[in-house]
Amino acid sequence: MSSLYVDSHLRCPRDGKRMLMQVDQDDVSNRLRITHECWDCGYREEERRRAPGGTSSAAADRLARLRNA
Repeated sequence: MSSLYVDSHLRCPRDGKRMLMQVDQDDVSNRLRITHECWDCGYREEERRRAPGGTSSAAADRLARLRNA
């Protein structure tokens, strides 16, 4: 998956300017990696999110057992 670069909704805590957001996928964990970076001062902030695709079958089975207990 190639990276996607867009304007971030965040502002830099150092100088208050809009940041650039890079969205790509971690090869190992298959999670989305979102990096917000300020072009002016170089401040970076990274967050990881679970890739879309729903609940795994093991987690779905456990949730069903908990719901029916």
